[in-house]
Amino acid sequence: MRYLSILSLAFLISLTPVAADSQQQSGDTINQTTAQGKRTGWWLFYYKDGPKKEEGAFINGVKEGVWTGYHLNGRKKHEITFASGTAKGAARFFYEDGTLWEEGFWNETCWTGTYQLYYANGQKAYEWYYNNQGHRTGIQKYFYPNGQVKYQGNWEDGEVAGNVKVFDEMGNLTATRLYTQGSFSASLTTAARPPENQEEEPAKHISPFHGTGNHVIYRMDGRIEKEGYFRNGQLHNGNHYIYNDRDSLIEVRKVENGR
Repeated sequence: MRYLSILSLAFLISLTPVAADSQQQSGDTINQTTAQGKRTGWWLFYYKDGPKKEEGAFINGVKEGVWTGYHLNGRKKHEITFASGTAKGAARFFYEDGTLWEEGFWNETCWTGTYQLYYANGQKAYEWYYNNQGHRTGIQKYFYPNGQVKYQGNWEDGEVAGNVKVFDEMGNLTATRLYTQGSFSASLTTAARPPENQEEEPAKHISPFHGTGNHVIYRMDGRIEKEGYFRNGQLHNGNHYIYNDRDSLIEVRKVENGR
């Protein structure tokens, strides 16, 4: 079964502005520093080729409030809320054409509360809920590009709790997947399931996590695909779980130093 990998919010949140060029002219009210050399007020940063890359406010040398990033084509890339230099608050990411990609509440190291990911056509792809520890909890939903629910089930503290219902693109229940203590045990088919149109998956298969830290990537069925320490969005030290076409775990690959 083809699946979508989900990584938490991009630690492109943590990208420091020194990676982009700032421009300042005499008399400007932007890109200012205090007498102590700390950034203050509104700052603009630019790609090396010239277009605006990011803008937002500094207070006492750290990011504060909503920071807006831009794609090279000038369309909005992200809106991330900072508090005292830490990403904490509402966050939204956008496709290159400006269409909303994902949104939720980022709390320093993880998503909390309601999280939603969208297809490039604007239809919702995921509707998840995270507890304060960043673990999926409550009813979780996956959608087809036409807006119909594809999977629906209940999670508790990051694991499937009970059954997951499977629907076709017309909204008909086709199967119920049974889980025991978070592990898949059986599937009860209730109707013929049409072949999945692989071209209708979201245009991007990984959410915009490009950062560094401990994280877990989940499969569409709720099982873990990768877990461990990530560096710049890539698993650096941890486990990569390999499944066959029947969704059975066949291998656990140890990753050390990115290999």
